[in-house]
Amino acid sequence: MKLVAIVSETKESVYALIKALRLGHQVVGLLTLYDDEIAHNLISSPTVENYASYVAECLGIPLFARPQLPISDCVNVQSAE
Repeated sequence: MKLVAIVSETKESVYALIKALRLGHQVVGLLTLYDDEIAHNLISSPTVENYASYVAECLGIPLFARPQLPISDCVNVQSAE
């Protein structure tokens, strides 16, 4: 099965990625979400996006990095009824 794996800075996300590869899935890309405000404040520190880019580079697959939406921008499914 082709899939895009979600990667954060946690060992659990990398473990899930390794597990998927060992089960024979084809990982065609990585997705990481980052907090836009924190990313601007951590200019000299490694960020989730940097960590995910290293993983993507090692695997030779593309990285899709997107800012995380604030909770206020998310749709409440219950109120949409």
